Amino acid sequence: MIKRFIYVEDGSIDLDELREKLTEDTEIIVYRQGSREPLIVEPNKFIESSADSVLKFKDEQINLLKTYFREIEKATRTKKRSKKVEQLFAQAYEDCEID
Repeated sequence: MIKRFIYVEDGSIDLDELREKLTEDTEIIVYRQGSREPLIVEPNKFIESSADSVLKFKDEQINLLKTYFREIEKATRTKKRSKKVEQLFAQAYEDCEID
């Protein structure tokens, strides 16, 4: 996955030597001598995939919390719970949108 771009004016550097020093996540963009440096207009896929990973991780954590709350609820259902504990359960269910 490309994470970085290097702009190189044509003829200003040995491209083969540069490619040997770079990793696969770097793309070399060669532009014509004397012209303006090119601009990348496509969205950066690395940023998109990172955001997707964060959202997926958050969803997994919420699902894990939902499971824990349900199990705690089952384990304590037959026991007398204080109003404070009941309020904590209600708030947790609301925060995690547990049905």
